[in-house]
Amino acid sequence: MFARISVFNYFCITIANPNVIMKTLLSILFLFFATYGYSQSEKLFTVDRELSNSNINQIYQAKDGVIWIATEDGLNRYDGAKFSVYKHKEGNDSSLVDNNVRILFEDSKGNFLIGTQRGLQLYDPSTDLFKEIPILYQTGINMSAHISTILERKNGELLIGTSGHAVYSLTLGGTEPLIKEAQLPVPSFFITYLFEDQNENLWVSTEGKGLYRIDTSGQIYHYFIGKENAWNIVTSICLDEKGNIYASNINKGIFVYDQQKDTFIPISCPILPSLPINTIYAAGQGKIYIGTIGYGIKVYDIHTQKIKESEFSFSTFDCTCHHKGSGRQLMAGYQRQRSHASSGYNKPIQVHGLQVCNNQ
Repeated sequence: MFARISVFNYFCITIANPNVIMKTLLSILFLFFATYGYSQSEKLFTVDRELSNSNINQIYQAKDGVIWIATEDGLNRYDGAKFSVYKHKEGNDSSLVDNNVRILFEDSKGNFLIGTQRGLQLYDPSTDLFKEIPILYQTGINMSAHISTILERKNGELLIGTSGHAVYSLTLGGTEPLIKEAQLPVPSFFITYLFEDQNENLWVSTEGKGLYRIDTSGQIYHYFIGKENAWNIVTSICLDEKGNIYASNINKGIFVYDQQKDTFIPISCPILPSLPINTIYAAGQGKIYIGTIGYGIKVYDIHTQKIKESEFSFSTFDCTCHHKGSGRQLMAGYQRQRSHASSGYNKPIQVHGLQVCNNQ
């Protein structure tokens, strides 16, 4: 069995401007431990041999140590010895509902959820099968919702964010899953990220309408508003060991929340003032890891209040951070990008392989 690990996952975004439409795809190629004092055992996996697709949406490690890889064409499972690939099979209700797997999430009770571009499913490890959790219109027709984000709140409530159908509340544990609209006071159907802080405030990031905070009394507060922020989507939120809240922005860098003034303060980045960020992660010891779009991994030091280059040499790569498990272990991914000079478009990054390292 392999060791508990932390991983970097993939985030895909399309950036449009009057001259160029660029689709940047981050594929995990190389994963390694940053823990000192350990030897490394490495194994390389490639798209040609093991992975179902080169466009990786997420890498997630479940509590049993199994690594799941969500791609745009199938779900991959690595149990430490072999890969298994799951895909939609026409006429088989126990297969994936859609091959484009967007999000993976395991709740505190061990329920493993799979969010695809066309619906939500629950994985049954005893049968190795998938069960759809249909989200229905009032007419009873399955809306085949695009699942974008999943959150388990401190009270145990599971929230399912969708791109186009707002947020739903999921209850598991009975004979059948129960899912219903969450009735949140957020004026958007396009949800990109959900987060709950230590005071049980629910933060809801939307596509095009900013960030909302809902307190325990149901009062709603709005951030990142105005024309200049119209499409500056908040991509990630994290909490450091001192209780400070940070938010990353797709076009304008990283911000820290000022609770007294109830506003987000931009953190200066001399390296690149408008640092485009996919995700952030509070790693402890005063460090916030920053996964960027096209500028590699940065680190924000909460003591010096400065952003600096990380110890990883990924200066020209897109990165997203997904850390799971205990200890000071870290895995990182890098990519290869090819350009098409004649068309003016950047071609999708091709996955070159996946490497998993185990502590000895």
